[in-house]
Amino acid sequence: MAENVKYSDTIRPICLPQSPELRAMTFYNEYADVAGWGRTEVSSYSTVKRTISLLIWDTDACAKRFATINIPVNKSLQMCAGGQALQDTCQGDSGAPLTMRSRVMNSPHFVVGIVSFGMQPCGMQSWPGIYTRVTHYIDWILHNLED
Repeated sequence: MAENVKYSDTIRPICLPQSPELRAMTFYNEYADVAGWGRTEVSSYSTVKRTISLLIWDTDACAKRFATINIPVNKSLQMCAGGQALQDTCQGDSGAPLTMRSRVMNSPHFVVGIVSFGMQPCGMQSWPGIYTRVTHYIDWILHNLED
């Protein structure tokens, strides 16, 4: 980076799922949190950071759902979360982290996904959002952090 990041209430570091156990997990049927300033149910951008907990889908079920509209889901590179009516990320949330808290007591949150895309309009029942699967990119991230 050209300059140091200035931490604030809305900008701070987060842990990566580096352990072999976390890298192997699908996180299927668990809840994860996502936060952002994207569009809300009234179609305007939020003026405050909003958060929501979303259920992570089985990637096979998600891939089958999106195959019905000819959108491929790469199960090793992507993951799906959400699908409850009016509970979703939306335009302006792309790039936001999908985070979880470790099951180990007093351990920090870690990022499992990054908001990629979803259906229009946002928050459609039975249509999850698509997230980039962070565990697939851990080695690349760590390599680039060294530079």
